[in-house]
Amino acid sequence: MARPLIARLYDMSPRQIVQRVAARLSGPHNYAPLREVLASPKHTRSQRLYDFLSRYEAILARAINWTSIDFEDREVLEIGAGPVAGWAPLGVFLGSKRYVCVEPYCDPNIVARPELRTYFRHIHNDLSALYGPRLDEETFLKRLKSRVEIIPERVVDLPKSATFDVQVSNSCLEHVTPLDETARHLYKLAKPDCSFLHLIDFGNHQPGKSPFDGL
Repeated sequence: MARPLIARLYDMSPRQIVQRVAARLSGPHNYAPLREVLASPKHTRSQRLYDFLSRYEAILARAINWTSIDFEDREVLEIGAGPVAGWAPLGVFLGSKRYVCVEPYCDPNIVARPELRTYFRHIHNDLSALYGPRLDEETFLKRLKSRVEIIPERVVDLPKSATFDVQVSNSCLEHVTPLDETARHLYKLAKPDCSFLHLIDFGNHQPGKSPFDGL
């Protein structure tokens, strides 16, 4: 049973409430409001992409002799990418030729929004420091626009003809329904040598007395 509206509002700041109301009034879509995204330290921390992926892969390398994901010239599918295209900037920087993000709350044109140019510039600077100058900033920004595809739909709605070399998700599958059908469809979308990396967060997702309501 979902938490009552009044309980959810009680846990939100006045700023968050105004932003949510503005989003509802802005149109029929359910994309995360850009103003809210830009105000979020979580979504705009440029080091977040590498921090998550490198930590996960270091743990896996110790536990199961994991081989790091190779993005070079590969087609990638990320589910639950979030409002700023998830790991897509990192994948593109490392050579992905196509990066598809399935995310109902992400504006399909997010990588082309001029308001996010500074965010992507910071990511480029950070990745260049980590991996070296693989490509200049303008080339990076152009490839984001040409190689990243945002699909605000469900995984099960993707055509079976689209197959991928890499499939990733970060704290997403615990929110997905129907999970069985989604998993079967992901299998059909995988190339024979597809690499998978799916992180599931069993932590407390919501404040309050019923932290798992709605999951």
